[in-house]
Amino acid sequence: MSPNQGKSEQSEVDIFIANRIFPDATSLFANVLKPVEDIKDNAIIVLDTNTLLVPYTTGTNSLNQIQKIYRELVQNNRLIIPAQAAREFVKNRPTKIAEVYQQLTRKNSSQHKFDIGKYPLLESLEAYKETLEIEKEINELIKKYTKAISSVIDHISGWTWNDPVSLIYAEIFNKSVIIEPEIDQNKVKEDLKNLILHKNPPGYKDGGKPDLGIGDLLIWLTILEIGKSNKSHVIFVSGEEKHDWFYRSEKKALYPRYELVDEFRRNTRE
Repeated sequence: MSPNQGKSEQSEVDIFIANRIFPDATSLFANVLKPVEDIKDNAIIVLDTNTLLVPYTTGTNSLNQIQKIYRELVQNNRLIIPAQAAREFVKNRPTKIAEVYQQLTRKNSSQHKFDIGKYPLLESLEAYKETLEIEKEINELIKKYTKAISSVIDHISGWTWNDPVSLIYAEIFNKSVIIEPEIDQNKVKEDLKNLILHKNPPGYKDGGKPDLGIGDLLIWLTILEIGKSNKSHVIFVSGEEKHDWFYRSEKKALYPRYELVDEFRRNTRE
């Protein structure tokens, strides 16, 4: 970077950025975030993209459990998916399916037969005879196992947009679940550039992406709109743990960035 570039960037920095981020200093000490446990039964649940993609990965929750939870939330008008999250989901869904296909294919190709070898001098030993019998049984099971995996792989290759997760989402997520706030695109672009420049949340960590990581900001604007229009608590379910969403220590996310908490309070007065 040349000296002139450095001066240009420095001149763009807002030295009063703290005033812009926290315009109401009188309330900063009084703003207390309620524990999730206290609001989970009544709050609106907002799903992030990575949460929508979770069923495509291995996990402890079965697809039936996820389906049951989502259906109940939708029936109670408590589930929201930001339009940006829906767009990112359909963009990343093929990649997730391809990953499952790749993992199973590689596991299948890595299966090898057991072969202890032929040793005439050991043929009189009962232990050796037993080993050969067990080896034969294991190899038969491996053969059946690889055949079964091949069948699963063939099934996956036949999916288009009718994989089990997509079918469940198509059934549960009606139009009322998808929320897209009205925005001024030019203003959002400028806001995003300022967030990246001043390293303010959300999304500045993705500033190197071709779209400058605008997805996080669009999802955040949706969360603000939901909280404002419903005057209710919101729980954002996400696997996101980067510094532009959370304070971190020892490689673990601790709690949400205060800038986000305060902005939500100011927009919703909750």
